Amino acid sequence: MMKRFFLCAAVAFLATAPSWGQFRTPLEDLDDSETVRALKEHVAYLSAAQLEGRKAGSEGERMAAEYLEEQLRACGVDVLGAGNTFGIAGGKDTLTSRNVMGLLQGWDKQQSQHYIVVGARMDNLGTDTLTVNGEKQVRLYAGANGNASGMALLVELARKLSYSRSLIRRSILFVGFGSSCESFAGSWYFLNRAFAADAAQIDAMVNLDMLGTAENGFWAYTASNGDLNTILQSLQGELLPVQAQLTTQQPYPGDHIVFYDKEIPETMSCSTTRKFLPSCSLRAVIRSMVPDGIRMPSSTLRAWKKSWSIFTATSSAWPMAPARFSGTRLPPRRPSLP
Repeated sequence: MMKRFFLCAAVAFLATAPSWGQFRTPLEDLDDSETVRALKEHVAYLSAAQLEGRKAGSEGERMAAEYLEEQLRACGVDVLGAGNTFGIAGGKDTLTSRNVMGLLQGWDKQQSQHYIVVGARMDNLGTDTLTVNGEKQVRLYAGANGNASGMALLVELARKLSYSRSLIRRSILFVGFGSSCESFAGSWYFLNRAFAADAAQIDAMVNLDMLGTAENGFWAYTASNGDLNTILQSLQGELLPVQAQLTTQQPYPGDHIVFYDKEIPETMSCSTTRKFLPSCSLRAVIRSMVPDGIRMPSSTLRAWKKSWSIFTATSSAWPMAPARFSGTRLPPRRPSLP
């Protein structure tokens, strides 16, 4: 997991530009024991059984949000408390969720009015009930990889960058997105409601999602944005313990696609196996993930079918999509709130 600190260099590079030739951000000792221990502690808490899989709108998601706020404050990041709670109407019920927003202010009077957003989804699948050999059992989706790993990295990235705040020209927003599994509702709310007045000042977004499987490689998806590709490639071999592999095919949809819809340059960073691409069938995916003898409840299957339809649509529609700096773009695709 420590190898994921590629993002420290990438975000610092974005935030401190154009002072790249003058300073070298002090990101040495990224793999020290203190950082390793901190990442493990974050993941252990966020994937603990007491959070019950952090389903969107649940008590577990609320606990994850409070933990993220507490950790960001401890890193010296200003937590922005207003306007972060939102509701999603569905039938007779309204799901209440929230985002977490932390600000690391840039020092440059002009550049500090521009933002780099570093985001990670807070919610996961929660729990469901399975029938195993005729008996009902509760299955917990703890979400250590998806996405306790991304939140852990977000916190430690905030800590590292706070040490270098004197070099940061642009301001950095650290955002934990609620209800990402509900049509990316948290990121939609952030851009269209909570931060709508200043959304045009966002220069780039980095999405941290599923970063806990280092043996599968490290991927960076930029929607083929030439500027971001150049920045990421220029960092190869500079401050990195590993080299990210740029990919033109979206590994899977995430909160970054809401920023793409707003023509904001974005990069998704993940360590997925990339074996579940649209060429696979949903039936094949379920067979590979669910042991023999386990009967999936109909509600879970419906949720998976919905997620799979979003996955196949976005992955096939945006394989080489240019973003804002290239001057052209594909037709917008806005996630629909329930």
